[in-house]
Amino acid sequence: MELRRFRSWRRPGCHHANPHYAARLNDVDPKAWLADALARIADLPVSRLRELLPWEWKKIKMAAIPVAA
Repeated sequence: MELRRFRSWRRPGCHHANPHYAARLNDVDPKAWLADALARIADLPVSRLRELLPWEWKKIKMAAIPVAA
């Protein structure tokens, strides 16, 4: 088999499944998000796992920061 055939699975847009890329797309620091997600995932019920998605995580973190008047 040719080596080129093994690369056929690499289509444009495949990198969207990468959590690091998803965090960057949502203006989230990937290291901070991953560290927090890994620290919280064991204690979080399945019904709340959605909170660990980068876009949901950002909303929660932004809501926790008080706005200076």
